[in-house]
Amino acid sequence: MAIMSGEGAPKQYQFKHAEYVPYLIGKEGDLEFQASQGKYDPKTQEFIAWGDKTSKGIVPTVGFGTTPLSSSGFNVEVGQRVPLYVANMALDQEIDKKLKDVTRRIPDFNSLPAELRIPMLSSFYRGGLSGSPKTIEKINKGDFKGASKEFLDNAEYRKSKKEGTGVHLRMEELSNILSEYGKEIKKAGGGMIQRNPYPYSPRPI
Repeated sequence: MAIMSGEGAPKQYQFKHAEYVPYLIGKEGDLEFQASQGKYDPKTQEFIAWGDKTSKGIVPTVGFGTTPLSSSGFNVEVGQRVPLYVANMALDQEIDKKLKDVTRRIPDFNSLPAELRIPMLSSFYRGGLSGSPKTIEKINKGDFKGASKEFLDNAEYRKSKKEGTGVHLRMEELSNILSEYGKEIKKAGGGMIQRNPYPYSPRPI
């Protein structure tokens, strides 16, 4: 198993958007997982870019999902070695771009509780919620229960469930969170509900 603490601990990048990082990395696979897949070298603290199979073909990918197609514009080639610090910087830039996108399309995004905002941002990062304008429309109308159902009325969701890939599980997770928030709003008599911060706290990765 890769050594991730003590002298073998990687140099830490101070994330500007640290609130969103643990959840997102948990979905993409932490350093130990990446090392087990041969995508991260703990000795040199470098990622080795790999080719992800996507609908657009094989796409060079590094770190926690950064590709040349990412809105941050970070370029990488398959086999290229990228320091962890740089990969994390690219991730932070990508989160920044996605936050600007989500707040543009969902004006009240920052008024939502963290336990809803964080998985929503993660879905934007992966292209799920960002590719469902009808779901976004319902969210903007405050119809979170309707948004929950609309989000799963999706060809990609049905394909993933049929093939047994992990995409449908991510989508179901966000759908359930939207549904639960909708129920809480109804109980509270309407309006956004603010709560304590999301239980994931920024931590060394």
